[in-house]
Amino acid sequence: EFLRLAASAQAARTVAAVVSALVPSLWLWAGERSRITRVASLAEALAAGDWSRRVRGEGDLASLASSLESMAAQLSALAARLSGLQRQHDAVLRSMEGGVIVLDMQQRIMSVSHAGEAMLGLGRGAAGLLIQEATRQPELNRFVDDAMAGRVPAEAELSIQGDRARRVRGTACTLLDEQARPIG
Repeated sequence: EFLRLAASAQAARTVAAVVSALVPSLWLWAGERSRITRVASLAEALAAGDWSRRVRGEGDLASLASSLESMAAQLSALAARLSGLQRQHDAVLRSMEGGVIVLDMQQRIMSVSHAGEAMLGLGRGAAGLLIQEATRQPELNRFVDDAMAGRVPAEAELSIQGDRARRVRGTACTLLDEQARPIG
């Protein structure tokens, strides 16, 4: 009986020692898990476009939190710059007297000047549509097909149908990305 009780007491002391050793570890792990969760939440917010969020990193996570906050500041500045460039682009297109249509390589409308919208009878929702869907202009559509395939001179006379038929001069030029690859 004594041995059984002694063994039980030893087992109880062992369990108590393990629990007392684990409690601080569990507390530290829970705190670290909470910090990891906060940093992960910051990363998710950044990915969703909320660059105003901040989190204080502690320990090993301080460097990661600092890097994420730096990235957020850079993304915010880039977004502001892109927004300004978009406003400039829109202002240039609004002020143009000639019709301008910007197409991507799949012939989807990226942007259109006001004059281009009026000339072709396009609404504000034309962006994203194929030029062939947005307009029923056979000569224009052939010109675009030929221009995209490199089979057309840079300029051509086109007949545009609408309230009244009119002849216009179409000019095609390639839209290039920063590595000089065609994107439209």
